[in-house]
Amino acid sequence: MNTTEPVQQPIARSKEHPHTNNHHGENEPDPQRKSWLIGLGVGLVFVAVSITAVAGIPARHAGMASGFLMTGHEIGAALGVAVLAAVATAGR
Repeated sequence: MNTTEPVQQPIARSKEHPHTNNHHGENEPDPQRKSWLIGLGVGLVFVAVSITAVAGIPARHAGMASGFLMTGHEIGAALGVAVLAAVATAGR
């Protein structure tokens, strides 16, 4: 074993290329930035949908309307994950 050869290291992030995060030097968005963007978008949309769904509902039916909203949200999330999983594994 020759100990004089340098070990190749992945390219580190630099100030000039803050989005470079792989050893090929390709630009990929930072996963933390994507998470913040998704969280912000989901938060804004979910609040707007919730307000719209219960607007005009009498106070005595507000609980039932909220329950329907949450049920629809959970069913939609489950179906969305199922469809994405099916699409992701379809080519294998």
